[in-house]
Amino acid sequence: MRTLVLAFCLALLTLASPVSAADPLVGTWRLQRQEVNGQESRVDPLVLQISEAGDALTFAFSVPLPDVYMVTATYTARLDGSSADIMNGSGQKMGSVQITRGGAGRYPLTMSGPDRPDSRGALTLSADGKTLVSESTASQGGRTVSARQTFARD
Repeated sequence: MRTLVLAFCLALLTLASPVSAADPLVGTWRLQRQEVNGQESRVDPLVLQISEAGDALTFAFSVPLPDVYMVTATYTARLDGSSADIMNGSGQKMGSVQITRGGAGRYPLTMSGPDRPDSRGALTLSADGKTLVSESTASQGGRTVSARQTFARD
């Protein structure tokens, strides 16, 4: 009887707890291609690790070195448009970012900071979940720069 009651309680807990699937952005992404103003540019090794942190996502950009990943920038942002600090590898604030959840695997974002031009863009996840494209446009001194980075899931 005790086993039956315990099984019943576990079943109720399972039904009562919301099951949340991982956000489709979660994973390890490697930079494959980069374009600046429509021209392909040199690609240095870059890894983007996206992980869940409660109701937010942590984005950690790193340069892979033999047996270690050197973190160059990180931020933990809720996908509701609230502001999150962008930190460099030494833990110093570099700026801020706001990200929202758009439709069809699209995540619009804005970035700003004292040593960088404000930029607007989006992360777009392919339908098959294997490719992540980051597109952004920034203006500074009357000049507009567009960037597009294509990442592949590890």
